[in-house]
Amino acid sequence: MFDPTVFDNVKVMLEGEVYDRDLAGAIQVAAREDLVDLASLSRTFRIAFRAKPSAGLYTAWVELSSSLRNIAAEILEQSKAEAGCSLTVSFIANIPHARGAEETNPQSVCAQADAAVKAVWGGQYQLEQQVTHTYGFGKETVSHTLRLLFGRTFTEAVIDDLPELVSHTIKTLEQLS
Repeated sequence: MFDPTVFDNVKVMLEGEVYDRDLAGAIQVAAREDLVDLASLSRTFRIAFRAKPSAGLYTAWVELSSSLRNIAAEILEQSKAEAGCSLTVSFIANIPHARGAEETNPQSVCAQADAAVKAVWGGQYQLEQQVTHTYGFGKETVSHTLRLLFGRTFTEAVIDDLPELVSHTIKTLEQLS
């Protein structure tokens, strides 16, 4: 047997919270990835979901990751600041492009998304946005990605906050729709 790491404990609780919401009918899980990078000895868990009943354009991705530095600090009982894992919440949409339409104007898309995220999460977290236009084959789309960056390392102390984090993510999906 081995002792689970912070990453393992937070991952199990996060995954359980998301699947409980899926079973309750509040969201629909769209994807799940559990990755181990043997070259860098890092781990990443990502789970994607959409709000129900109105799925909207956006999909939320909650990503939990742990680097070799995080794992080593935890196992060797070194720096408390580095022991743990990182957490990122992203919202991704592909918006059909209509020439001249305000809903695909990058400034408008970003401003509306910024307001929606701040209405739910407040202004204490860093928000990174990226808008890209894809042209070709008669299908023009605008891809919009928002990343909510928490800027700190998470430990098991965050476990009690995971239901609220998932609730905030669902509320943000509803606001973005």
